[in-house]
Amino acid sequence: MGEPPPLPDPHASLAPPPPTTSPPPLPRPAPASIPPVPATVPQPTIQVSRKPLPVPPPQALPELPAPPIPPALSATAPRSAVQIQRLTPAVEVWRASGHFPQIPARRGDHLADAIVADNRPVMVRLQFDPSARGQTVFVRPGGGTVLDQPSRTLRVNAVGECLVTLHLSDTMNHGHVSFDCAGLITTLTLARNSQARVEANEALTAGGRR
Repeated sequence: MGEPPPLPDPHASLAPPPPTTSPPPLPRPAPASIPPVPATVPQPTIQVSRKPLPVPPPQALPELPAPPIPPALSATAPRSAVQIQRLTPAVEVWRASGHFPQIPARRGDHLADAIVADNRPVMVRLQFDPSARGQTVFVRPGGGTVLDQPSRTLRVNAVGECLVTLHLSDTMNHGHVSFDCAGLITTLTLARNSQARVEANEALTAGGRR
């Protein structure tokens, strides 16, 4: 029999030994053809029109109407004698147990005193011309006079009449009340006196009506 083959060397390298010469270098790519950059970039040409632009004609401002002329202030025309008579009442003062009223004499816009003997209410009757119906009468009691009704505003009725009830205060011997109809004022004064004086004033009215 022949000799056995020799055992491999464990320290031996299995890869083949590198070649002793280097591979040839790879060829370089040819340089790309790049167009040359011009020194200046051409700008687009803008055509500017030298023709003047049309200007619209000026618009006229609208004409505003003239402000209205305020009406002239005219003084209130004075009332005629007929108007004054129509708005000026005759005044009667009635006591509860009297048969005739006291009719105080008129002195301009004031009346002579009406006499009261106690603190009981008396009724004052204002008699206007019937053409004054519907007119408003404002009652303004003065010091010492007390109204016996809640309203101080009266209305002339269809026959030209207004009625108001009042009395003289306990602590006063005089008092007054004013009646205003369309700016015409009538003032009545109440004065405390004896019962005989009250009856004497009523008798004057009774004598005038006989």
